[in-house]
Amino acid sequence: MGGGGGAGTRDAEGTGTAGGNGGGIVIIVANRLRFTSNAAIKANGEAVNGVAIKAGAGGGGAGGSILISANSFDDNNIKAEIMGGKGGNVDVEAQCGNSASSGGAGGGGSGGLLLTSRNRDTFKEWYENPDRFNMANGNFGEFVNKPLQTQLCVASEEFITSGENGIYLGDFKVHANGFLLNYIFTQDTYVCYDETITVSASEPVVDIRIVFSFQWQSSQTGLDDWKDIPNENEINLTMRFTHDLYVRRAVNTGTFVDYTLPVKISVYEPVINEIASMENTVLCGGQSLTVFEDVQITGGGNEGIHYYITWQKFDGVWENIIGALGINLTIEIPDETIARTYRFQRTVESANGCISRAQTSDIIVQPAIKNNAISPEDLELCEDTALPIVGFLPSGGEGTIAYQWQISTNGNDWKDIEGTAAKQQDYRPNLITHGGYGKGMYRRLAESGRCVDASNIVHVSFYQQPSSSQIYGPHRGEDDTLIFQFSMPLVAVQPSIGVGVWSSDSENLRFQNPKDASTTVSELQMGSNTVYWTVSNGVCVTIPAKLVIYVDDVVIPSGFSPTGDGKNDCFRVIGGENALTSELTVFDRYNNVVFESKDFNKGSSNLDDCNGWWDGRSTSGNQLPAGTYYYQLILNGNKIYKGYVILKR
Repeated sequence: MGGGGGAGTRDAEGTGTAGGNGGGIVIIVANRLRFTSNAAIKANGEAVNGVAIKAGAGGGGAGGSILISANSFDDNNIKAEIMGGKGGNVDVEAQCGNSASSGGAGGGGSGGLLLTSRNRDTFKEWYENPDRFNMANGNFGEFVNKPLQTQLCVASEEFITSGENGIYLGDFKVHANGFLLNYIFTQDTYVCYDETITVSASEPVVDIRIVFSFQWQSSQTGLDDWKDIPNENEINLTMRFTHDLYVRRAVNTGTFVDYTLPVKISVYEPVINEIASMENTVLCGGQSLTVFEDVQITGGGNEGIHYYITWQKFDGVWENIIGALGINLTIEIPDETIARTYRFQRTVESANGCISRAQTSDIIVQPAIKNNAISPEDLELCEDTALPIVGFLPSGGEGTIAYQWQISTNGNDWKDIEGTAAKQQDYRPNLITHGGYGKGMYRRLAESGRCVDASNIVHVSFYQQPSSSQIYGPHRGEDDTLIFQFSMPLVAVQPSIGVGVWSSDSENLRFQNPKDASTTVSELQMGSNTVYWTVSNGVCVTIPAKLVIYVDDVVIPSGFSPTGDGKNDCFRVIGGENALTSELTVFDRYNNVVFESKDFNKGSSNLDDCNGWWDGRSTSGNQLPAGTYYYQLILNGNKIYKGYVILKR
């Protein structure tokens, strides 16, 4: 436990402050330690809150001690505080007056002591994390109301210190003659007949010099008939119980023996659970089975209360039968691949959790046809191809399987296909033998003995090969180049069979109607743009026709000479006429706006015509002198170009 802080000194007129109280001691022993959010173990030293006047201040109380012994814990929110208290303050102005000396501020208390008897490494990790275990020292007190001219009247601050931080001791053992914490965690309880449980007990905290041993004992009455349980000399007791029994643990040092309080383990009566014995029964896969109750269910401390009933079958391992929860069992025997014997049993669980499994009932199941599947589920064929419908090898029946392939147009009326090819494991339909282009449905019958099974259905569609894909354009399918133009009309050959579709490698491009042979592509990007026209008819796909569209940026001149000679007479932005909007602002070297146009892109596309372009005049129409001018060009409202241009006369 932490000590109290020292009291402050005083003279006849002074008022000192008392030292803070120590943090005390906290001992926690638990089987499982769990904290709610914002909770913490605290053994903090007391801080000194008063202010000393003409006297010394009291020291902060030292942090206390916390001893923790727990078998397990939930570490999400475990926190502890064992901090030293802050020392008291001194009022210098009130204290000094005309005197030349004064009492000092109080020193800070030391941090506390954390001891654990189990889980040393985990607690040490938490100890090193101040967000979990805060064992900081207390700060020393302060000189308050300190005038600048009275430094000499106060005690030197260099002699006022804080205490040390707290410390941690793991695997701590109390140095005492006797035992501490020798008790059983498990309380009086009920268990099921023949159930094995573990009775948990504490780890005694004893003098580290003492050698001790455990011995568990049992009693029928819990009074004087205690007997040692053979070979049960561990810290906990793991034992199978068939009748009521008291248990306790003895700890022996060789000098004396310490006993825990006894715990009573009460045992429920066994559950009586029997079903009617069945003669070996032969069933076919897919038939139903019924097993009836033979003897009423009792026991398990559950008389008069509903029992929870499940049924299991054994097929290499025991597994629950889904939906079988009643006293009697009626179940559809699943299809199997080989003949086998099934075992069934009933499991009864009382409200207290006591479980009993009845004797097993055996039946022999002859396998039905299994794995009679064909693939793929849907099959599309282009002309001149004949892909097979693959049939998996089935099992069941008598072992020898006969096949018959069937065809249908509606899925209800099935007709056997003639010929030896329709009696094989696989089948190869083609448009020649089945009426040309169109659709058909196919399935396979598998028969063995009296077992017959129809496979899944495969839908087959036959398609004609369309003509090749072709693109027409301004250059008849050749690559095209645009200047600051982000849309372009596209023209392709409309197929007579199948459909065509426009596509691109870029997700940015947009087609007005991707399935129209004549459409417009927009959202073209600067640089290279590739579009494709692909014609397909079902699974018959032609080689795509390809067109590359190059989009170049506008070309801005670096100079012009408006001399009227018809050569380079205006500031013309090549490609600017393709912009939806164009704004031009021209500045002189003094940053004055000399020319401004909101529809600059309305200029003539004739290279010899300056109409609509900047001809070297100001906005008011006056000729500007030769020199360097600066411009800002905004195209389409968001594309900004800045630079300079040289005007020569």
